[in-house]
Amino acid sequence: MAIRNLVPVLIDKDFIWHVTANFNRDMNYVAGRDKIKTWASFVDRKLYGRLYSRRPIEKRMFFVAVPEHGASGYNLHYHLLVRVPAESKLKFKQLAEPIWCSLEKRGSLHVQDIADTHEDRQRVEALAEHGHLLRAESDTG
Repeated sequence: MAIRNLVPVLIDKDFIWHVTANFNRDMNYVAGRDKIKTWASFVDRKLYGRLYSRRPIEKRMFFVAVPEHGASGYNLHYHLLVRVPAESKLKFKQLAEPIWCSLEKRGSLHVQDIADTHEDRQRVEALAEHGHLLRAESDTG
């Protein structure tokens, strides 16, 4: 679902990471979306235990994902805006890439801080405006 009308809400979500998830192989949107959701479930489980889906969304990972093809029209990858509780910030950064690479053998994952700068706020706004909500607060995992 396109989320243009949610941009103001998403801006206030206090995202702390910009994540780029690459498959480095042919991938369609549906399979890519499913892989992102699986990765998120694995990360949540590692951070918060097997009953992570019972935790309120503000006490686990929340993200918005934007699919994008490279300049050649191939190489589907996703840009994610991610928020985790403060106590999980360091552990997320340590776990995110290894979990992705265990699921997507040829893949790569890049995690970058989102700073409180005009440039990063513009990047968040652009991703939120063009994004697709793959995981909403009502999702249970």
